Amino acid sequence: MSNKINTYTCPNGHVTVTIRLDEGVTPFMLRCHQKLNEKHNCTEFAKSAFYQCDQSLIPEYEWYKPTDIKKVAKGLREHVKQGGLVLRKHILSKKQVDDILDELKEKVKKQAND
Repeated sequence: MSNKINTYTCPNGHVTVTIRLDEGVTPFMLRCHQKLNEKHNCTEFAKSAFYQCDQSLIPEYEWYKPTDIKKVAKGLREHVKQGGLVLRKHILSKKQVDDILDELKEKVKKQAND
């Protein structure tokens, strides 16, 4: 089930979009990653949609399996040894950026013709 999009929604309605890059275990809840303002993040827990979401969403974060366990924080090592994945910011590939730009260009072109 790699390359699957999932969302996590907190009680405040914030949605965090993730992608699962590797096989492994992801949590059904995580701390909300959305900003309330410049200095503070939301402190609520967000619940997983269990991959029952729009698979075309653009992920903000990615779940991955670390290749070097020694580089993983000590508190996460046992989790990773047992098949758990680790969360990090998602960086778009060149193809994803190009696809997004093409889509935006089409929208602008369509609006100009309307």
